[in-house]
Amino acid sequence: MPFKHNLTKFNIFSDSVHKIAKKSKITENEKRIAIMAIIIASFSSAHSWKTSKSIATNRMININDVSIKQEYEDAKTIKWKKINSNDIKEIANQNIPDTTFSRWMLSYVDKTEHEDYKQAWSIIKKSITDTNCD
Repeated sequence: MPFKHNLTKFNIFSDSVHKIAKKSKITENEKRIAIMAIIIASFSSAHSWKTSKSIATNRMININDVSIKQEYEDAKTIKWKKINSNDIKEIANQNIPDTTFSRWMLSYVDKTEHEDYKQAWSIIKKSITDTNCD
């Protein structure tokens, strides 16, 4: 008897991230997905505990916090490739304010990448955190 699995938008997104992570050359759309995964890994407690704790306790992220910067660097290099549906679901349920995201981005993301991160954040807010459909 075949196994039946209910795929959610979180499973589908994490599968697409894992496919992109295996590629050596990616398209613009795949780059946007990778940036979304970096943001998720940067805010997920499984990958970035200090950042996640800072957000969960409603404290604004401290500018120039070395450990949060390191969590972002780790998310950008390797941890984005390892996100799973639970990480995505966690971020979807956190309802992170845009002001918190902006402060994090301005503090840790290179200025040349700000527009890409803003677009990725907008997609996360619209599609992943939309609880009306799954």
